[in-house]
Amino acid sequence: MPPKTFQQNRHNPTRKEIEQQMARNEKAQKAGERKPKEFVPPPKIVPKPGALSKKELLARIQESKAKHEKEEREKQELEEKQKVEEINRSGKTVTADGEAHAMGPGRRRQRGRRDDGPGLLGVDIAKLSTAEREELMNDLRTRFAETRAREEAEAQEWQRLARERAQLEEEKMAAAREKKKTWEDMSSGSSFELDKEVQERKPEQKKSREERLAEVAKEERAQELAKARADNIQENLRSPICAVLGHVDTGKTSLLDKIRSTNVQNKEIGGITQQIGSTFFSYTYLQERTREFPHKIRYKIPGLLIVDTPGHEAFANLRSRGSSLADIAILVVDIMHGLEPQTIESIHLLRERNCPFVVALNKIDRLYNWKEVQGRSSKSALAGCYEIVLGKEKPKDAVQDVATLNDFEKRFDELRAQFGNLDLDVDLWWRVENFATTIPVVPTSAKTEEGIPDLLAMLVSFTQRLMENKITIQYTEDGKEEMQCTVLEVRKEDGLGFTIDCILVNGELRRNDQVVLASLNGPVVTRVKELLTPQEAREIRERGTSNYKHNDSLRASIGFKLFAADLEFVIPGTPMLRIEPGDDVDDLKECVMDELMSVNDRFKRCEVGVHINSSSLGSMEALLSYLQHKETKIPVSGCAIGPITKGSIQEASLQNERGKPEYACILAFDIEVDKQTEDYAKFNKVKIFSAGIIYHLYDMFTKHLRECFEAKRDSLKDETVFPCVLQIIDCFHNKDPLILGVRVEKGRIMMKQPLCFKGGRPLGRVEGIQKDGNPLPEARAGMEVAIRINTADNSITYGRTFSISDTPHIYAHMTRQSIDILKEFYREDLSKDEWGCVKQLRDMLCIPAGDGKAAE
Repeated sequence: MPPKTFQQNRHNPTRKEIEQQMARNEKAQKAGERKPKEFVPPPKIVPKPGALSKKELLARIQESKAKHEKEEREKQELEEKQKVEEINRSGKTVTADGEAHAMGPGRRRQRGRRDDGPGLLGVDIAKLSTAEREELMNDLRTRFAETRAREEAEAQEWQRLARERAQLEEEKMAAAREKKKTWEDMSSGSSFELDKEVQERKPEQKKSREERLAEVAKEERAQELAKARADNIQENLRSPICAVLGHVDTGKTSLLDKIRSTNVQNKEIGGITQQIGSTFFSYTYLQERTREFPHKIRYKIPGLLIVDTPGHEAFANLRSRGSSLADIAILVVDIMHGLEPQTIESIHLLRERNCPFVVALNKIDRLYNWKEVQGRSSKSALAGCYEIVLGKEKPKDAVQDVATLNDFEKRFDELRAQFGNLDLDVDLWWRVENFATTIPVVPTSAKTEEGIPDLLAMLVSFTQRLMENKITIQYTEDGKEEMQCTVLEVRKEDGLGFTIDCILVNGELRRNDQVVLASLNGPVVTRVKELLTPQEAREIRERGTSNYKHNDSLRASIGFKLFAADLEFVIPGTPMLRIEPGDDVDDLKECVMDELMSVNDRFKRCEVGVHINSSSLGSMEALLSYLQHKETKIPVSGCAIGPITKGSIQEASLQNERGKPEYACILAFDIEVDKQTEDYAKFNKVKIFSAGIIYHLYDMFTKHLRECFEAKRDSLKDETVFPCVLQIIDCFHNKDPLILGVRVEKGRIMMKQPLCFKGGRPLGRVEGIQKDGNPLPEARAGMEVAIRINTADNSITYGRTFSISDTPHIYAHMTRQSIDILKEFYREDLSKDEWGCVKQLRDMLCIPAGDGKAAE
């Protein structure tokens, strides 16, 4: 069964079922039984440097098993030793079954021997020495071991016989099929003989229906390989994986849009990347895009796979996931702002994973009086030289002014100093002499495409020159390519259902391969149904798979969508392992689950809290992380992937019954809400907030909380009593209504506030406050004002009931309820001195202490 926190569309619980479950949970808690299941949110993966191979994962599991078996043996030996010592102390007899029995007369008669004779083993342990007893126990242990070995041998023999029987049955079935086929061939001349033309056409129809697509794909692959060999592309090298990292709004996605001639940036809500994606560029595409580079490049790699990551702080999980896969990275820095918080965080991620990177110094078009030429090399742009491009000379106005070059040098020197503070040496790529010690900086512009040829050329040259061993295809001991694949994201696609976006890091993956994945419900074993790849230089995050290419097999490195069964709760960031002949499936299951890291301490289910729905598991991780950050602290009661269901609405409506209607809300992140769902939510008094940007969703909910807070505080205005101690100065009217001149010694006096005498006897309620003839809404400590009091009793008069001589002070008439209202709605509004006054009045009026006594 899936976790309760994730609602499935197959079943929506009714309100009655939810209420019954709540009643059972409360009853169990009162009885001291096991509490209901805690919310287990989507685990957050902290990927290790690089993708681990299947061999490494299996070795880790075997080492863990061996350690566990050793501990079990030591524990068993310790227990046996303790048992022998106990027998020695108690003087018991050991029987043939290895158990120790007391030497009472009843027990001896029951076993058919004399009271003072030996046991069934022929030995009276009570008369043996310690050494003889130890020797006897060793003999018994040897017998037990022989019995266990005999039983294991018998079990193995039964298994062998079962395999032989299964093999024999398979041979019989194969013989029966062959016999049936032979009979069909012989019966072709009978009355059921088919038309010869149909018989001849049948194989052709089968070939055209089932084999034609495979033959076309095989021919295309052969043509690609032939062209690659002709261009001297090395077959033993895979495409390097490049991650793009940097602070939010530095132009990461805009740079990629210029490289692939797309418009993904404007399609993203708010213009901000909130999901991880990837794009593959073949070497022929890269050759076309680097024509403007001033040096000639000889390509060895088959292509380049670029992974785009979010820059916002809420998406640290996705940046970590992207950087862990990368062979090399592009660190995008805004030349106008230098190093920013998420840029520094990205540098730390890359250094932890020992991942080399190239700095893209973006937005050079914003320099003072910049003169642009579309798509030229940044070296040419900053040198201000003339070059022949496509047979045309660049105009003179393309030469940069001295002021522009000085502005660039000034900002670049500041950036070098910032990198120097992080112990990193950087320089412009054409000045770098040793790429192993100095990080190349490529000035770029996502607006004018200047510097993009340099950036691509640097990535290709860097990987081919310094990282050839790292991007060489890895093979297993039997000479096969070892498949390494990592899950990036889980998405729901129209017409397919749940799919996973993956990066194939090494090896080959084929359709119908059986794979093992980690999910919230444990390991999942499933078979690959579809391998989908976007068109060349297109982003895998684009919705809709109608223009995707269906592949029979894929080779590393490449990003793709995988469709199979049971993918709904697969956990992003975990490895995907293929089941090879002879593999132990249980070991592979342990491998994929071993990569998880528990986050129960971070994401805890709350009884009171909002319900969230997200389009994908990765975005849900980011939303949970953002909502439960120490600066936001919004409790979450449940979450689900995909559209909002009736079950989610009913679960959110439980907050109304718990007396917290402000939390009867659903935060829908990147989810479309139809009219029927809105009407059903309105009927259940549940509010739905939908947005495509996380912090917009947060702003909408916090505004709702403020409105609910103000409304509830206004509704309790008559019951609100602020603390005050008033000193009577004079009396201007001695009976109802009393008009007194007072000095506010502590706290504050408000309109409609009840007052009392020292013993707690009610005096009346304040109906007016004036100073110098001007009405006031309140008076604070230190002020002298006149107040009008409607007395609680007509018999209360100044001079008869009380006077300034016997009653110099009057007080705010506070109760336990009024103190609780202050604690809930005015905690931040009252000063420390006013809370001290609350404590003084509580003690004076003998008000019982509440749950929040310390806060008062």
